[in-house]
Amino acid sequence: MTELLTAILARYNAAAGASLRAMVTGMHFSSAPQGSAVPYITVSYPAGTVDSTMANNDHDIFNITFSIWDDASSPSQVLLISDALCALYDNVILTLSTKNVVYANRIAGNLVEDPDKGWAKHVQYEYRVG
Repeated sequence: MTELLTAILARYNAAAGASLRAMVTGMHFSSAPQGSAVPYITVSYPAGTVDSTMANNDHDIFNITFSIWDDASSPSQVLLISDALCALYDNVILTLSTKNVVYANRIAGNLVEDPDKGWAKHVQYEYRVG
């Protein structure tokens, strides 16, 4: 799992992630540090690992959730950031050092209003590690 998260962050920090980086103050694992400026992204893996051992298709599945947080009164910025995030991670293959490759497939996304203030967009990906 650590290697997958490292590859996700490496793509964010690479040249391909420049437009997304320009829109947020950072990407954090699990939660942002107290007092972080918005908008920012958190990355978590709430679903754990599923072992799949089909014939000639031995792989593990990791569900990763990207959450975009902003305290604006409108969701427009969160939606723009979500579009940039999806452009960066949709159907991308990440190369890992101890596994073959990772295939990313976006499987869910929902926009929610924060009852305290602002908006969040949660985008979930399924990563298949072989």
